[in-house]
Amino acid sequence: MQLLDDIQEVNLAYLHIVRRAIAEMQTDILGGMSDATRDWIAGLTPHQLARVSRSSLLMCSLNSNSADLLGGLAHSLHALVAERQGAPAAATA
Repeated sequence: MQLLDDIQEVNLAYLHIVRRAIAEMQTDILGGMSDATRDWIAGLTPHQLARVSRSSLLMCSLNSNSADLLGGLAHSLHALVAERQGAPAAATA
């Protein structure tokens, strides 16, 4: 089940990045995402966002040309790993 847990963590990190990009109007890193999808993600509560991330399918495409998206995802994953190991995220950044 570790692979499923990892997929769900990536999904949650990805959704957080997408929400941040939407909030900061950085639509260039969202690729071909429709306005309806952006509006739907932006309107999710934190609880709903967590539920959506629990898919067994990877929600993001890792072949993105956006260095910002991949960099943000890597940073989020690094923080999740640090949290899982009990280290403060700021100390591992």
